[in-house]
This record gives sequence, C-alpha cells and structure tokens, in this order.
Amino acid sequence: IGIFFLAMQELSDNQAIKMAINSVSQNKIIIEKIGSPIQKKGWPSGQIYTSNSHGYLDGSVDIEGPQGIATAYIKAYLEQGQWKIAQLIVNVHKNEEKI
Repeated sequence: IGIFFLAMQELSDNQAIKMAINSVSQNKIIIEKIGSPIQKKGWPSGQIYTSNSHGYLDGSVDIEGPQGIATAYIKAYLEQGQWKIAQLIVNVHKNEEKI
C-alpha cells in the first residue's frame, strides 16, 4: 500500500499534471463546456518515469467545473529538468466530446 500511495502522490504532485490543469482551466472552449473554476477531481492515473533530468508521463486526471466533469489525457516529456506537454486532450463526460 505504501508504494502505491507514493506512486499516486508522485503523479498528483507532478509539474506536468499541474501545467495541464492550468492550461485547461484557461481554455475558453473547455470553460464553456464545464464552467469555471476548473479543479482536479480525485487522483491522477497513468505512468511516470524519471531519471535524473529526463523522463515521461502518460496519464490522465479528472477535472470538474460547476457545469460538468471531464478527463484530461496528458503526454509529457521531462527534458533537462523541464516538463513539456506533448499532447493534451480533454474528454467532456456529458457528451463524450474530445477537445
């Protein structure tokens, strides 16, 4: 249980996840669909690997606003200690629309 919690905590605290949520929360189209403010809902899931200043993240996190829930799918790479989002797709739950 301890290792599982540490892995979940690492995903939850990950800078790429935080960058993705920040980007989504400023996107006008997503704000139209689920409202504002947009917040993380629950724990992120996925895979993360880091070694020194390089790595990758392939994960997802549920987000919610006053008008609905969506899932953000994130692919990011760690290069020289800096996370860069390579892909960010948001799936709005109420109509399964992908943005």
